[in-house]
Amino acid sequence: MSQTPVKSDRLQFIDALRAYAILMMLQGHFVDMMLASEYRDTAYPLYDLWSFMRGMTAPIFFTITGIVFVFLLLRKGLPLGENPRIRKGLKRGVQLIGIGYLIQLSIPAILSFHWYKSFWEVDVLHCIGLALIALIGLYALCEKLRLPIPLVFTVVALTLFLVEPITKAVDWSFFPRFFEHYFTKEFGSNFTPIPWVGYTLIGGVIGWHVSRDQGLYRTAWWPLFFVILGWLLVDYSSPLLIEVYKSTGWTVFRQVAYNNYLLIRLGHVFIVISVFMWLELIFKQFPRLLLKIGGETLTVYAVHFVVLYGTWFGIGVSTFWKYSLSPWTVAIGAALFVAAHVLLVAKLEEVTAFLKVKMWQPIRRSYRMARIALLRSGREWPRQVVYTMENIWGQIQAFLPLSRAKVK
Repeated sequence: MSQTPVKSDRLQFIDALRAYAILMMLQGHFVDMMLASEYRDTAYPLYDLWSFMRGMTAPIFFTITGIVFVFLLLRKGLPLGENPRIRKGLKRGVQLIGIGYLIQLSIPAILSFHWYKSFWEVDVLHCIGLALIALIGLYALCEKLRLPIPLVFTVVALTLFLVEPITKAVDWSFFPRFFEHYFTKEFGSNFTPIPWVGYTLIGGVIGWHVSRDQGLYRTAWWPLFFVILGWLLVDYSSPLLIEVYKSTGWTVFRQVAYNNYLLIRLGHVFIVISVFMWLELIFKQFPRLLLKIGGETLTVYAVHFVVLYGTWFGIGVSTFWKYSLSPWTVAIGAALFVAAHVLLVAKLEEVTAFLKVKMWQPIRRSYRMARIALLRSGREWPRQVVYTMENIWGQIQAFLPLSRAKVK
């Protein structure tokens, strides 16, 4: 497999981690949708291992997002008012929220004039979009008040982790259902900003440190630090929370300690980060395709969501074999599902060019002909339809990366 040379200004382990996370997500979502119910038992060692590995995906995604964004935000040392990353980050946050809703659209439902409740459910992209906006807001606050960035990010992240039991107990019905989805999973949301944005803030602390001393991440000592920190979180965060509860009497610490998946998962994330740091030190370079996959996680996520769950067209892979396959069949299917997306990324430029010529250009020609016919019809309502649709399309183009250029 062809490989890419090391770039002095880029830490390859970050893109490799993103690729690892997206590939684990692909197989995780496929297995979760297809495996028959009778095999979903942690008494089976392989299922227990799969369940553990699947639980790593989201924390890695959120943490890596914070690392990358804050590193890019701070690496040139520009003041708040002159930093173009502020505007780009805000726009990107809104884009991700918009794409989160866009991939949940159902064309058959729209054509039948039926609006379905699941469209408003909050998922990964919504939370990552809000996380970027939160990072910018806290960074601006730190700059204005001259507060230390790592301290503020860490305190807010830990607060988000600690208040999760409280948010679960709150009745959010005083909000419209649209906003309720951002605070509770009761109505179908898979993720909520509390507590998941906390991982992005922790990643922001790492990104802040990378921007100050990137060379340290090319030594063997810093991976060792992450291993130790991860081990401490896994083994000692729960006892520490119990001690804090005994000292303060605040039951929230006991609640978190008895369901301490957030801090334990954070410890696992630190250990995985250290492993990929060491891999970069050992091999010097990762395969080019792996890094390319790490740079196309949004594309892979959007495509897999539509193909697997069948949101746009009402027909997806899960339509035919949902919760019905045996472990061996699921394993083969997951491997093929992952391989298809890897091939998509490998041939992404060719696929994009093909779609542009064979689909987008004919659609544009048909639209122009229909537009001319409607405008020449002499009736008012066709004109209003055309102008309204063009206005809506202009608004979509302003927020969604339809002509996406990579940010280096």
